[in-house]
Order: sequence, then C-alpha cells, then structure tokens
Amino acid sequence: MMLGTTMVSSCILLLSLGVRAKARCRMMGQLRVRLRSRMFRSRASFSVGAAGGGMGGDDSGDGIETREARAMQLYDYAADKSVITREEISNKDGDSAILSQIRRETADKFPGAVHMMLGPLEASLLRILVAISGAQKILEIGTFTGYSTVSMLSALPCNGSILSIDKDNRCQAVAQRALDRHTFGNKVELICSDAIDALNSIPQHSRFDFVFIDADKRRYWDYYDTVLDRDLINPGGLIVVDNVLFRGMVGSEVRIKTQEEVDKMAVDERKTYQRHTKIAQALDDFNVRVAADPRTESLLLPVRDGLTIARRTETR
Repeated sequence: MMLGTTMVSSCILLLSLGVRAKARCRMMGQLRVRLRSRMFRSRASFSVGAAGGGMGGDDSGDGIETREARAMQLYDYAADKSVITREEISNKDGDSAILSQIRRETADKFPGAVHMMLGPLEASLLRILVAISGAQKILEIGTFTGYSTVSMLSALPCNGSILSIDKDNRCQAVAQRALDRHTFGNKVELICSDAIDALNSIPQHSRFDFVFIDADKRRYWDYYDTVLDRDLINPGGLIVVDNVLFRGMVGSEVRIKTQEEVDKMAVDERKTYQRHTKIAQALDDFNVRVAADPRTESLLLPVRDGLTIARRTETR
C-alpha cells in the first residue's frame, strides 16, 4: 500500500514537472516571438557606437532610447573583447602604441572629427579580413589620420603594400608621422589628391586584392564603380565600405522630419540635419545599387555605423 502511494505520488510529480516544462517552453516561445517582433519594429539602434552619433527621427514613446543605450553597451562590450582594443590596453610598444598615438593626436588636432576615425571593433574586423583574405596589395580610399591604415598594415604579408588616398594633407600628416614610427611604414604610400583623380591615374592592369572605402559618403558609388570599371581589383578581391547605415538614417522606414519641424530648428541644427539627410539618401542609393550589382556579391553588416563587404565575382 505504501509502495503504491509512493508510485502514485511519483507519477503526479512527473506529470506536474512535465506540465511545468511544457508551460515554460510555451512561455519561452512566446517571449522569443515578442523579442523578434520588437527587434523588427525597432529602427537601426545597432548603428550607434562608442564613437558614433545619435539617430535620426523621433524615438519617443517606443522604448527605442533604452534599446539604443543597450546597443551602445553591447558595442563597447564587443569592442573591449576585440584584438585591437586588447592590444591598446595591454601593450606599450609596436602597433598598439602607434594606434594609441593616432587616437590621441586626432583628438588633439581634430576634436570635432574624432567620430570619423574607425572604431576599435571595425579596425579589428578590418585587420582580420585582410589576414584571412591573404591580401597583398591594398587600396585605401580615405586615409584620414591613419588609424585604419595601420590596422591593415599589421596584417600584411612581407611583400604586401598599401596605397592610401586622401585630399586633406593635414590629416595625412598625422598618418605619416605614425607610419614613420612603424617598422613597416615604408610599405604604405600616401597620395594627397581627389580620390577619383587618383583612381584614374593608377596604371591600367594595376590590380589590388583589397579595397577599403571610407571617404566622402556622397561619392561612394563613384569610388566603388571606378574601382570595378577600371579593373583595379582582382577577381575574388574584397571591397569593404564603412558607414553605410549612417546613423540609422538609411531606408524607407526611417521617419523624415516635416518641413515645419525643420523650420523650427536652430540654424546650425537645420544645416546639420539637411546635410545628414543628403548623405543618408546618397548612401541608401549606394546600398541599393551594390545589392543589385552583378559584378560583386555583397553583405551589409550592422556593425557600428554599418559595414559592407563585397567580393568581386566577375572576370574579364
């Protein structure tokens, strides 16, 4: 009798556990559905980072600000776990010291343009892409102060080289000082010129394995198209483009402010908003055209301010 009671109790307990487990599974499934729904409803909070700016549009009343704050925390967390951040923190010599120098000098000389410098997470990704692609010849369109240049330089093979273009000689002077300190700085050639002029002056049949674009956002398609049209990249080569999500302002679902709202802005704020809107429209057009381009296969990553990786597929 006692044994039978024990067996019945055990069966009841097992049934109870099974019911609870099923209920827990249902709850988790419902939670996942709600989370997916919220993720799809939210705008591109992924485009804000430690060195990024705010978002476009009206974010009030939907909890988006909380998600943006969390996105920033996750960006910082990911950046802290990435190779370049770890090296900058732990090392005193070599590439890490040079990258730290570039960051400090950029903040000192161009305090209003620090956000233009590549973040450590993207710089780490860039370095790894260069390394795993086995790229020997790199073309950089947009040197700025050289942070991305040095990040890629550390992944180059012994016979590798970088050609880096920028029209601002003040910024390139910072990059040149950093390269002068680098053991392999002589592998980099800096060209101070308009990018399209420089691209058109590169001898025909001078192909690169890897192209990084981070210059005038409104001319991104011109840079990308010229590289492919002039056959400046090898089949299978990579074209990496930064800032393609531009503050989350790209895409038809982004709310554009009405003219009445724009008119109420302060003069400087209005000019900034109008400039950002034009850049976002140009980048949206660029993203659409790259996605449809049969010359490459591409992937747009929501890393910080957006990063496109395109691989040339056509041969000539």
